[in-house]
Amino acid sequence: MTIRLTTPGALVLSFLVAACSAESPAPLVASDVELSAARAGVPMRAAYLRLRNNTGKPVRITSASSPSFERVELHETIFDNDVARMRPVTSVVIEANAEISFERGGMHLMLMRPVGDAASAERVRLDLFDGERLLISVTAMQEPR
Repeated sequence: MTIRLTTPGALVLSFLVAACSAESPAPLVASDVELSAARAGVPMRAAYLRLRNNTGKPVRITSASSPSFERVELHETIFDNDVARMRPVTSVVIEANAEISFERGGMHLMLMRPVGDAASAERVRLDLFDGERLLISVTAMQEPR
């Protein structure tokens, strides 16, 4: 049996093949991932990034970790009588098809008690979780000085 495609039929078939083979975006995408510069005698650092949720459902981040630090916490900066204070938060929700930023003066990751030479490392791996489920692993590069 021979199948003959007319020009319009060939165009439709080409479009369908391209649509099926096109890669869909990752469910959670990180960008602008930075690690604060190391400061002598300070046993903590901060990490900043943007996260894009490409799914049709909210994504919840409940914790973070790094093999380079004993503890990583989700933090936010709040202002109380014109004084900035940092406090840990239990979770962060990224709404469906939305983006959030972890940035100076707002949400950020606090990296505490470096392991080995992590206090001065120029790059650090960070893992973000929803409960026990790993959502994404990223590498934070030290911001330019």
